[in-house]
Amino acid sequence: MEISNIVNAQNQLDKKMADIAESFGEEAIYDGIISPGDYVRTKRKILWLAREPHDDCGDYDYKSEIMKGLNAGNIKKDKYFDLMRYLLYSIENDYISWEDIPDSDTSEHITNLLKEVAFINCNKIPGGANVKWDKFWLYSEAFREIVFDQIKLAEPTVIICVGTKNYLDKYGYLDETIKSEKSYRNYYTKGNILILDCYHIAARISRQTYLDDIIKVLRENQ
Repeated sequence: MEISNIVNAQNQLDKKMADIAESFGEEAIYDGIISPGDYVRTKRKILWLAREPHDDCGDYDYKSEIMKGLNAGNIKKDKYFDLMRYLLYSIENDYISWEDIPDSDTSEHITNLLKEVAFINCNKIPGGANVKWDKFWLYSEAFREIVFDQIKLAEPTVIICVGTKNYLDKYGYLDETIKSEKSYRNYYTKGNILILDCYHIAARISRQTYLDDIIKVLRENQ
């Protein structure tokens, strides 16, 4: 994976996102590989697939906003980001469990692991606190080719579906996969890619239970 190629490809995809959002009279939020230079060096390439950004407005790049926050030391505890970087810390430390992972607020190293994350939304147009499903599927259909181009570009070895397994199912991505059970729901094997069906991060489940479920699958499928 050439870093310059990733950056150029992401810039082109961002422009396509902007055009599609504009066709709906909306503005997009741009996602993808946060820091290509860090991502390509990871032991396992983790891509989080979420539904849509729950922001007040669009027309900004989540990738660069996160990098600015990290460089300024402004990204501390966060219900979304903590799980992403704690998982990477677990992986680089032989898949240790939640209780053995240091607090992100006291570890600059863990905080900066967010640079190694790729995350994409099925819908790039900001939604509200609750998903409006008619709009979600309308917009997601419009961004579908971009989403699958982003997955292809990231070359993930692990895709974590944050309440989005039905999205991959709808568009045939889970066809010809091998299904296995995990603590709750299932995971799927597609070549060298593990696809985990997980709850939305904001679901009423403890973060320890949420993360240890993922770690167990990855530990057993090293």
